[in-house]
Amino acid sequence: MKWKTAVDDIPQGLDLKEFEDWLWRGKKPKQSGQPVDFRNQTTFPGFSDLPDENSVGPEFYASSDRFTYRPRRHWLFLAEIVDFATLLCLQIDIKDVDGTTVPLFFYTDRRGSELAPSQVQKGYTIAILYAQRHEFTFSEQGIRHEEPTNIKVLLLLPSRQ
Repeated sequence: MKWKTAVDDIPQGLDLKEFEDWLWRGKKPKQSGQPVDFRNQTTFPGFSDLPDENSVGPEFYASSDRFTYRPRRHWLFLAEIVDFATLLCLQIDIKDVDGTTVPLFFYTDRRGSELAPSQVQKGYTIAILYAQRHEFTFSEQGIRHEEPTNIKVLLLLPSRQ
């Protein structure tokens, strides 16, 4: 009942992020000062632990109706770029935390050109929010990337210890 809202109680003048926070009752993360545990395989799964795009299970997704699914939790797939090529679209061969190398194909409107050539370099780290395994007919299993806002490329330098 604490979430019950009358139709005319919808806040006005919010930007998209503020509206999403209000809509989903999002809470701001607490600043604990603790570093992120990149070994947490629930938040940072390897390729074999990613959901398959054809089986929308309750571990990863919640259904709001029979056609709409939203992530139940957040996950971020991290991998190292080991090779890349461009034919019809950008293809990047990536290696995950378990040492598994898989292809990443870009099915975005710009076919991968939204990434600057300086970002697509061997040894760089690629981060994909809500990545899913895909069964290609022309290649081994990999990742079919369609949402350009869900990907970032980083150059991670070794820590100084």
